[in-house]
Amino acid sequence: MYQKSVYNTRSEPGLPPTPISNFSASTFEATINSESSPYYYYLHDSN
Repeated sequence: MYQKSVYNTRSEPGLPPTPISNFSASTFEATINSESSPYYYYLHDSN
């Protein structure tokens, strides 16, 4: 967990030098073809 790495966002300030993940084709399609909504985000709470 505490390895010396430019990708260790706990110990290195700022953003990593490259993306740390990649999205799938279905995620991209859902984003491009999303339904219109007045909301910018959602909040989910277990309560």
